[in-house]
Amino acid sequence: MNISLWSTGQVGAEKIQNARELIERRTGENANIDVREVASRSELTGILARISVPVEPPAPKPQTLTEISSDVLSRLKPALDDVWPTKIPLVSYGLGFASDGPTVSLDYQAQRPLDNVSAEMLQQSLAASLGLPALKVELKREPLPRHTTRRSGK
Repeated sequence: MNISLWSTGQVGAEKIQNARELIERRTGENANIDVREVASRSELTGILARISVPVEPPAPKPQTLTEISSDVLSRLKPALDDVWPTKIPLVSYGLGFASDGPTVSLDYQAQRPLDNVSAEMLQQSLAASLGLPALKVELKREPLPRHTTRRSGK
């Protein structure tokens, strides 16, 4: 008689021998008992948890250039508002990226160009507030518009 037993716990050799003898006494036949130890449900769960590869979420969809431009300019505007002199009209601004680093271009109207100290302070303040230590600032002055007055025909 062949008996196969699968157990989630360890079965000692003495128990197997006692069972074999008991079966042989009761049946009068030779008994061959094969005991195999298998993992329990909790052990299998633990094994599967250790070997399973976590599923990574899909990579986010890359932003379009329009979205990037809008995002960057929305960050630049508040930084400019904080540091730009209120008495000097800012005509336009932009941010460009090149291999040697980012550049902010500022077009303004004034009778005279900004002095070097003001330009340096502007560059350092913008670099700090935008978190871009290699930031360059290009300033382009446009002349103030001429006011035309009408003279009466007197």
